Amino acid sequence: LAKEDSCEFLKYAKIPIGLWDDIFELTQGTPLFLDLCVDMYYDLEGNTEGDITIEMIAGKNRSKERLLERYVRYMSIDEREILEVEAMLGTWNDEQHKLIERICKKCFGRYNENLYKESLTHSIIYVDEKDNYILHDVVRQAIIQNMESRTKDYIFEEVYRYVVEMNDYWLDYYQEMKNLLIQ
Repeated sequence: LAKEDSCEFLKYAKIPIGLWDDIFELTQGTPLFLDLCVDMYYDLEGNTEGDITIEMIAGKNRSKERLLERYVRYMSIDEREILEVEAMLGTWNDEQHKLIERICKKCFGRYNENLYKESLTHSIIYVDEKDNYILHDVVRQAIIQNMESRTKDYIFEEVYRYVVEMNDYWLDYYQEMKNLLIQ
C-alpha cells in the first residue's frame, strides 16, 4: 500500500499517530506486516504500561523477521502449537481440520477448538476461492525455521499415518512436508 493508504489503515485500526511513520518504514505498506503490527500493538497494549514503541513491536533492529518472531513468541503455548501444525500443513479446509486436532492431541497432548477457530481469523491466514485455509508463506517459513526438529518429526509422522489411512488423499501435502523437513 502507498504511505497514505497505510496511514489510513493505521488510523482506522486506532494506532497512535506517533507510530505511523515507523510502522510504514518497517512494513513498506505490505498488508501482512501492517496487520501484524496492529495485532502486536493490541497484544502489547493489554500487557504493557506506558507508551508502546516500534521497538516493542518489531525489536531493537526493527526488522520484519523480528516482528514475526515476536508475534509468535507472544502467543500462548496452545496457540503456538496449533500454528505450528498449520504451518506444517500449509493448506487445509474445514473437513481436514480434524487432522489438526488429531496432531495436536497426539503430539502435544491437548487441543483447543476455540483457539483453532480464533486462529482462522488472524491476518496470517487467508481463504482461497476453493475455501481452503492458507497460512501466508512468509509466516509459514519463519515458523517452520524456528520449530524444534523433534516437533516437525512428530507432526510429519502423524500426517504420514493419516495419509496411509486416507489412501493417499493427502499425498501432495505429505510430499511437500517431506521437502520442508529435508531443508
